Amino acid sequence: MAEEMQYSIRESFRARHVNLRISVQRGLEIVVPRGFDRARIPRILEGRREWIRKSLAEISRQARSGGGAALDALPERIEMPALGESWRVEYEPSPSARAVLRQAGPDTLRLSGAVASKDVCRALLLRWLRARAGKEFGAMLAGLARETGLSFGRLSIRCQSSRWGSCSMRCDISLNLKMLFLTPPQVRQIMIHELCHTRHHNHSRAFWGLVSSLDAGDSAIRAEIRASWRTIPAWICR
Repeated sequence: MAEEMQYSIRESFRARHVNLRISVQRGLEIVVPRGFDRARIPRILEGRREWIRKSLAEISRQARSGGGAALDALPERIEMPALGESWRVEYEPSPSARAVLRQAGPDTLRLSGAVASKDVCRALLLRWLRARAGKEFGAMLAGLARETGLSFGRLSIRCQSSRWGSCSMRCDISLNLKMLFLTPPQVRQIMIHELCHTRHHNHSRAFWGLVSSLDAGDSAIRAEIRASWRTIPAWICR
């Protein structure tokens, strides 16, 4: 069976064991530790014969139903400049009735199960981004609040199409998860802007004076922020 199969082999210095992965994009991929004896692979494949057969059949079924085309629009890598992170995204179809996202390594996300639906995968990825933004932006905003002497109520994370952030009359701040795709200086300026709204709920001269006093009035960065909508990944902006 192994001789008839088409597969690729990828060495990983993080891998401790051999892992078989089947995806729409790469077919059957075998991930092995550095220095692994590749002569052992045929025997390993023979032992996983039934799982490979079922998984390949599921890929074929999803391709016939248009699942492959849907996956083409989803990311294979998510770059988040705001956090200095880059995540590889893997899709592994299986006969499961639902899709699941989990972290498969220090920089890898894996969606498995019923991944033929672009909308389902997108929803799972957006949920993960929202949680990531909530954790990291929460810590950043709290740090800036201490630094500036300004305080806020609650933080919420949203996925908005035209606003990077907002501040309510109760001083609750909302931030756009799309800020993950901005640079750290841009994120800092947006956060300070919203923190200044906790003192001035307008864009008065006093507000802009406070923004400038906190070294967040750089017009060049503001221009970059306005232009950054064009750099947000298309699969998020759908």
